[in-house]
Amino acid sequence: MSKVIVITSGKGGVGKSNICINTALRLSAMNYRTCLFDADLGLANANILLGLEQEYTLDDVIFNDKGLKDIILSTPWGFDIIPGSSGVEKIANLSGTKLNQLVRSFSQLSDYDYFLIDTASGISQNVISFCLPAHETVIVLTPEATSLTDAYALLKVLDANNYKGRVRILVNNCSTVQLAKKTYSRYKKVVDKHLSVSVSPAGIILRDPCFEKAVSQQKPLLELYPQSVAATCIHAFASNIVEEWDVGTEDSSLATFWQRYLQTYCPKTDTDPKQANDIKNSEEEPGTELSTLDTRQAPPVQTINPDEMLYTEEQTPSALPSGTTHGDGKNGMTVPGYTQQWPSHPTNTDFNSPKHILHTAFQLISQGTIAGPHTTDLILNDPALTLQALKLASLVPGSHGDNTFNLRIFLETSSLSKIRSMLLKAVMDGAFSQPAVMDEPSLIQFWQQSKCCAILANELAIHIKYPFPDDAYLCGLLLNIGKFPFAASATDCHHDDHAATGANILRSLPVNTMICDGVHFHHYPEEQIKTAFDLVRIVYVANQVAKEQEPRQTLAELFDDITIEDLATMQRRAKQVVQQARDEYSNSDSNLGQQLMNYLFIQGIMPPVSTVNHVSDCLKTIVNSIQTLFGFKHIIFFLLDSHKTTLEVKGASGDHLHHQLHGVKISMEVTDCLLVKALTTGDIEFLDTHSVTEKTCLMDQQLNRILGNTGVLGLPLKEENREIGVLACSIDKHGLQAYTAKQEQLLQLATQATRDLAELSRTALHSPNSGLDN
Repeated sequence: MSKVIVITSGKGGVGKSNICINTALRLSAMNYRTCLFDADLGLANANILLGLEQEYTLDDVIFNDKGLKDIILSTPWGFDIIPGSSGVEKIANLSGTKLNQLVRSFSQLSDYDYFLIDTASGISQNVISFCLPAHETVIVLTPEATSLTDAYALLKVLDANNYKGRVRILVNNCSTVQLAKKTYSRYKKVVDKHLSVSVSPAGIILRDPCFEKAVSQQKPLLELYPQSVAATCIHAFASNIVEEWDVGTEDSSLATFWQRYLQTYCPKTDTDPKQANDIKNSEEEPGTELSTLDTRQAPPVQTINPDEMLYTEEQTPSALPSGTTHGDGKNGMTVPGYTQQWPSHPTNTDFNSPKHILHTAFQLISQGTIAGPHTTDLILNDPALTLQALKLASLVPGSHGDNTFNLRIFLETSSLSKIRSMLLKAVMDGAFSQPAVMDEPSLIQFWQQSKCCAILANELAIHIKYPFPDDAYLCGLLLNIGKFPFAASATDCHHDDHAATGANILRSLPVNTMICDGVHFHHYPEEQIKTAFDLVRIVYVANQVAKEQEPRQTLAELFDDITIEDLATMQRRAKQVVQQARDEYSNSDSNLGQQLMNYLFIQGIMPPVSTVNHVSDCLKTIVNSIQTLFGFKHIIFFLLDSHKTTLEVKGASGDHLHHQLHGVKISMEVTDCLLVKALTTGDIEFLDTHSVTEKTCLMDQQLNRILGNTGVLGLPLKEENREIGVLACSIDKHGLQAYTAKQEQLLQLATQATRDLAELSRTALHSPNSGLDN
């Protein structure tokens, strides 16, 4: 199955095509079969940027009876290019039959893992036609006011046309990470204020002169300057794309995308529905239909006031220009003739968790404590996360999640990166979704009732000696998940609607039939429930007891050996457990969105260890990331030896530091040493130069003299079950300010560095040929 990602921009000249080329190269280097469809009609075509000759273009497919396979350009870097040329624009004038043939040819290219579409810039008809059918659109923007306003105009057109896909923002050409964060924050603030579509970060690309050098030589940046800052950012962006799909993003196959494209672009009067359906290899998904698509004939688009897009923190956004709307399709923003058709039966099965769950999930992610039963317990305490875990299990051949016991085993034996990605997606959806499916009080109420119902179902199963109490717990927890698709689509539902929807969701996942039946029939009349199998009766009683102040006598009569007193006792106990479960998790009042943004921008310049080939490359990436984020000038790695008794210098940022510190070792028994204290406590330790006296540990005095400046910072490379070593950082006044204001970010970066280094073999870390001392 191909994953289709549209990469676009509101303004030309933002570096979009260069990003597309290097992202395709990176995905190919990660062993993903990748194709780049050059749908950009500008002068910076992909083949020109790469210095490659092309014999045929899309024009030849449309007018000269060539097939797509005849025009595909195979690059020396492992990915393919489909050159669009003017053929992309001519698609608008094709008859329905000819367009069907072209779309069918595209849909047959199913041997790619990633299909990237590099569109033109702006809000022209061909740009919008590629974005509307896509499940995911990446908008590239820069800090320039014109880039921000044009990107807003593009997003406003998509919003006015009821775009249902995911929008992610890639901030390019920023001099600092801080500027990138301010740019994104300002853009998101305006979008959240005026539009109904939501956006989330895709990454950042820092300004790098190596980009221009690569363009002048007509070679990819990643080939000529693989260690450059911009290359590191591209690595991180590609890794973010891969991680997102690894956790089970809904189907975005080529067949599905082009079917949606056909419905969006092709006039209804010329399209044969049978032909349209023939190009699909799987069950049809809902899409969009368009009788005509021509944004050029629409009234001029009202763009945002440039002042509102400025990224200075002091400025308060001004009002929108008069006449602008909130994406409701008024004021000439809709595409003429466009009618969005969505099924009456809801299809969205994702929903948010309450904030206390999301805060705890984010703490597990950012602190690197994702391993262990505490993560599994968190997931199995929340219906939304449990549903996502079941989806993840459905992607793994041979896995079983049909009850809580099997699901727990699956979670505890699965790849930590997949679990981390699953939780990160849940936190991002909860922090960035606009608007939310439910308000926070409703989410908490739903969570409490679901958890209470799960506990009661489990206790009832044990009491009557039902052989599968784990099934009862899972059924109780997921009993009402069918309500959320209706809430997401603002559609009223009845008991039978949401129950049938919930059961259908579960039937597509690794859940056994009895649990699905329990979800399906739990709302049936009591007289019918009496004739059902045990599990249906268990969850019916559990649901009724969870909702009522006092259990009814008739509920106890559904089982021979249960009394109403038993039910009342179970009810009280279940409510106590629910409250305890909520108290165990963080309910911080801090801004989850801001914390998450800080974390994502760290990830944006520090790609996972899977993107580097050597330990030395990993250490260089860590050094570059810390220097970029915090401005620390000198950084020295002190890594634990294999016996965890000694800290040894294994790398330094600067030849003179390497010369002076070569062979230095610090015993872990020197407990008053700054670096040993940092690793022992897991906290950041700071030595102010002005506070150094004769009583200061002699090692610290020497380290301070070697590094100099305002002081020395000891940053522990430590996770819950991992100890790698310590980073000694030289801090000047600027660095001290950054450290004081961003300690949490610094610890997050240290956690990521610890995770990366831990995933490399211990042999490589201590090998004399590892290159750490070079």
